[in-house]
Amino acid sequence: MSAENPPAWLDELVLEADGPPWLAMGLARVPEAEWLLVGDRRPAELAERARLLDERHDEVFAALPGTEAAGEEVLGLVTGWLAARRHDATPRAGVHPLEAAGRLVQEDLVLMVDRDGDLHLDAACLCFPSHWRLADKLGRPTGDVHRPVPGYEEELAARVDRFLARLRPGVVTARRNWSVHPSADLFAPVPPPPAPRADLWLRSERQTLRRLGELDA
Repeated sequence: MSAENPPAWLDELVLEADGPPWLAMGLARVPEAEWLLVGDRRPAELAERARLLDERHDEVFAALPGTEAAGEEVLGLVTGWLAARRHDATPRAGVHPLEAAGRLVQEDLVLMVDRDGDLHLDAACLCFPSHWRLADKLGRPTGDVHRPVPGYEEELAARVDRFLARLRPGVVTARRNWSVHPSADLFAPVPPPPAPRADLWLRSERQTLRRLGELDA
């Protein structure tokens, strides 16, 4: 990213120095048409996702038993969204439906399932993690998934829980976060050791949340 040609998403970031609290959910409702994005790097990123799923499958995909039905609903939403915009929506056969969906889009897909009174990360196609590993989070509730975030428990946990409890099918919300990375690699599960560097990358992830209509997930 250069100062002469900044990315369009930079205007979506909230970079305010006022606080506390320092953390905010930053969620806004978006139309169904903006649930997913088709970016200029779609062919290259889909190819990289396919490579990671083929060569490092257990690092980038995991699903607990019983998540197949929810995965099928996600796959139906993804293929329907793509087909309506005349993009390839042919899923791979013989794999978990969430993986099939994850091979069709640039976005990672994380499935949170409501059980034991909390949402749990029970399945994900996570090819482009930003300093976290799927194996460390699988099966864990929302609070545990976010526990490494400084200040999360004090400033965000209660608000996140209330928001997720009120989210209804058909509503799509979106937010952006940002972090600093030592390289442009999209597959970055492990934080690098602290070290002075001349070149750093501002990385931003656009995240959307929606509740499935047929299952409590």
